[in-house]
Amino acid sequence: MVSEVISELKKATGWTLQNNGEWTSSQNKIPFFDFKQNKLRRGKFSLGRDNFNKIEIRQIVVEKIIYSILITHFDVGEYEFPILEQNWKEYNALTYYVFKEDRWNLVFPDSITFNKPYAINMRLLISGDIKEYNDKTYLFEIEAAIHKAIYLQEKSIINLIIAAFPVDIHGEKFFRFKFYETINKTEIYIKFLLKHNWVKLFQNYYWEVPFQDFTRFINNIGVIDPAQINNKHYYKYFLQRGIKMYGEGDYVIALQSFTKAAMVNPPDSTLLSIFYWKGKTKLALKVFEEAIVDFDSAINRIPKGPNEYTNWKNAHFEIGNAYYNMGNYVKACANWQKAAEFGISKVEKVIKKNCNKGGSGFPYTVNVDKAEKFFRKAVVKYERQKYVKALSLFEKSWHYNPTTSDYRLPFYIGKCKFNLGNYVTSVENFDQAYQMKPEGSTTESSGWSDILIWRGKAWQLTGYLKNACNDWNEAKSYGNSGTTELLEAFCADLPPSISTEKKKEQDYFDLGMVKYDAGAYDSAVYYFNRAIETNTAPQLPYYTYRASAKHKLSNFSEAVDDFTIAIKMAPVADEYRQDWIRAYYNRGISRYFNGDIEDACNDWKQAYLLGLSESKMVLRSYCDIDVEMLDIDAAENGIFDPDTIIVDESQQVISPIADQSGGEIQQDLQPDTGFYQQYDQTPPPIVNTTLVNPNIPIRFAIDSGSFFHIIIGSFSDPANAVKMADQLSGNGFNPKIIENEQVGYFRVSALSFDKRSGCVNNLSLILEDFPEAWILKY
Repeated sequence: MVSEVISELKKATGWTLQNNGEWTSSQNKIPFFDFKQNKLRRGKFSLGRDNFNKIEIRQIVVEKIIYSILITHFDVGEYEFPILEQNWKEYNALTYYVFKEDRWNLVFPDSITFNKPYAINMRLLISGDIKEYNDKTYLFEIEAAIHKAIYLQEKSIINLIIAAFPVDIHGEKFFRFKFYETINKTEIYIKFLLKHNWVKLFQNYYWEVPFQDFTRFINNIGVIDPAQINNKHYYKYFLQRGIKMYGEGDYVIALQSFTKAAMVNPPDSTLLSIFYWKGKTKLALKVFEEAIVDFDSAINRIPKGPNEYTNWKNAHFEIGNAYYNMGNYVKACANWQKAAEFGISKVEKVIKKNCNKGGSGFPYTVNVDKAEKFFRKAVVKYERQKYVKALSLFEKSWHYNPTTSDYRLPFYIGKCKFNLGNYVTSVENFDQAYQMKPEGSTTESSGWSDILIWRGKAWQLTGYLKNACNDWNEAKSYGNSGTTELLEAFCADLPPSISTEKKKEQDYFDLGMVKYDAGAYDSAVYYFNRAIETNTAPQLPYYTYRASAKHKLSNFSEAVDDFTIAIKMAPVADEYRQDWIRAYYNRGISRYFNGDIEDACNDWKQAYLLGLSESKMVLRSYCDIDVEMLDIDAAENGIFDPDTIIVDESQQVISPIADQSGGEIQQDLQPDTGFYQQYDQTPPPIVNTTLVNPNIPIRFAIDSGSFFHIIIGSFSDPANAVKMADQLSGNGFNPKIIENEQVGYFRVSALSFDKRSGCVNNLSLILEDFPEAWILKY
C-alpha cells in the first residue's frame, strides 16, 4: 500500500547558463539555453526547458523492504497544429522513480562537505511516466507496477542518477541537485559516477534550494541511519514518530515507522509494544489478517513493564476487533471476554452489543438489508465505470454482511481493482470469490466461472501465463464460451493442464507456490490444502511447503504438525530425501519459536546426523550439545561420513538466520535463493602482467606513463575486448587493452592512473556496476 506524502518540495530555483554567457533563473523552471527563447511566454516556451509543480516522496513496504517513491509532478502540453504552433493545450503529468529507501543516506550523508559535488546511483527498481493522470487512481497504477517488478523480478529499463552539490557562498548555504535519467546499462551511466566528471554535471544548469529546506525535505523521510543501528535507544525515534502519525490519522506512514522501529535492533522487551502498534495501525487500514498476526505476536510475549503490560491487555481487545471485522464472531467474542477479565472496561459495552447471550457469538449488528442497498448502488457505479466509488461501496456492503457467501461481492471488488490497474491485488479477491463456488443451478455455476476468466486475465497481465491458461481451461470445462478467443490468442502453444483430475492437484500446488513466492501465505495454504485434498496420496513437498507457509503466518504449532507428517512419510526414493531431511531442520525452527527448545535441538541434531551441515551452526549457538563429539560418535557408529555432508541451498523452504555469536534466531525466515556480494574499503589485490599485444588497435594502446589500471573485463577473443573498449570510449572513458601472454587473455581497463591512489579513489564506484573489477599494475 502506497503511503501518503511523507515529504514534499514545492519550490526550487532553476538556473541555466544561456548561450549569451549569462546565468538566468526562474521559479520551478529550468530556463532555455537560448536566451531569446526565455523572453517568450507563450505555448511550449512557457514551460521552460524543465519544470515541476511539486516533488513528493511516498513509501511502500513490500516483503519487509522499504522502498521510496520519488514523484515529480510537472506541466506538459502539445499543439493541435504543431507545424503552425497553434492551439496549445496544457495538462499535468508525472514521473515516478522507485528505489530502496536507504539510498537517501548516500544522497544526503551525515557528513556534508560543502563546495564539492558528487553523484549517486539510485539503482531503480522501476520508473514510469503518467500523462494526464487521474488523482484518484494514479497511486494504484504505481503500486501495481511495483508489485509486478518485484514478483516477476523485472529489471528496470531506466536508471536514475542524482547529482548533488552543497554550496556555501559567503556564509549562505544552498543545495543544488539534478536528476539524470539514463538507460540502465552500466557503460552508459557509469560516466556520471566518476569523480573527475562531477564538476561538469553542474556546468550548464541545475536546481537550487536553501540548504535548510533540503535538510527538512530529507529529514521528513525518516531514513534509517546505519550508524545508529547499534544504538539501543534508536528504535524510540521511529516508535514515537509512528504513534504521533497514528494519532494524526496518517496510518500508512505510521505503519512504516513501526516497521522501521522493529528493524533497528530494538530491545526484546519493546517488541511487544511495537507489534501492538503495528497491529492497531493495520486494523485502522483494514488489513485484518495481518493485524491479527501482529496482535498474536504481542500477546505471545511476556510483558516486562507497566507500559508493555497495558499494551498486552489491550492487544486482546484489539485482536477481537480484527476478528469481528473478518466475520469470525466466535473468536472476536472470546478475545473480548479475555480483555474484560484483564480489566479493560471499554470492552463490556462491546460484548453486550455484539455477543448474544446464547453463546453462538453471532452479533446483533449485521444488517443484510443495508448490505444489499450498498451492493446495488455499487453495481450502478461499476456499470458507469466509476470504479473507485464502486470499490468503496462494495467494501461497505461487505462490512454490513461479512458472513455472506455471495461470490459476487469479492468478484466485483476484484474487477474494480483490475480496472484500476491493480492486477496483483485483484487476484487475491478473485481467489476469495473462487472459494465461494455456489451449489445449485447451472446458471449460477456459469456466472461463477467468469471469475476464472478475470483471474486468468490478471495472471496474464502480471506475467503468469501458465496460470492464466489453467484458469481459462477450467472455465471452458464449465461451458463458458468466453474463453475461446483467450485460449487461441495466448495458450495455443501451451497444453491444457486442468483437463484431467490427475493433473488438478499439481495445478493447485503450482498456484500455492506462486502465492508462497509472492508472500501471500494465507492463499498459499488454501491451494496447498486443495492439492492435498484432491490427491489421495499427497507428495511430501505439499506438506513441507504448507508447513513453511504456516510458519510464515506464525502458526508454529500447525507448522510443526505438517513437518511431522512429512517426516513420517520417510521417502525411500532419492527424489524427496533431501526435503525429508530438511523437514527435521525446519520443524526445529518452528519448535524453537513455539518455545519447545529441547525438541528443537533434538530435531536439529537429527538433521545433522542425517547429513545437513547447516544444522551445526544452530546446534552450537542454541543447544547444549558438543558438536565435535557428535561428529566423532556419528563417524564411529557409521551414521554418516563427515566428508559427504549434504549441502542443498536450492530448496526453497525456511532456513534460520543466526548470529554466530549466539544472537537470537530471526522469525522472518527466507529461502536461500542467492547472495549479494559485499565489498569493503580494501581494494582487490594488485596483479602484475606483461606486454600489450601489438595486434590490438593503436587507439587502445597503453600510455607509457600509466602504471595502474582498473580492469573490468577479460576476454580470450581480442575482438570482444575491442568491442567493450569501443563502448567505453563512446561513453567518455579512455579505455586500454592489455594482454596477459601467459594465459592468452585480453584485459580491458576503464580508467588508468599514474598513481595507485587514483585507482583506489575510483574503484568503489566501478565496483557498484562491475563487481569483478580489480586493480592491475603495469
